[in-house]
Amino acid sequence: MSIRKALEKWNGKSVDEISRLYDLYGTDNDFARIIIPLFRQPDCESGATWMMKRYLEDHKHIDDASQDEVFKTLKSLNH
Repeated sequence: MSIRKALEKWNGKSVDEISRLYDLYGTDNDFARIIIPLFRQPDCESGATWMMKRYLEDHKHIDDASQDEVFKTLKSLNH
């Protein structure tokens, strides 16, 4: 299942479930490139931003272009 489909199925509340999804997808080398565009999808925004926060808390890094993309999306986030 794609990360987008998994986030669409997430109930928006279960920390255990979003943590499990992060554990499943967060090790992908392209994680940042895949997750950042999902910030703009209303049905994925909350889960995608939570997963990026966790990714950064785990001391993983994103490149400058990805950082710029994150900053561009901040003002349009709903939560």
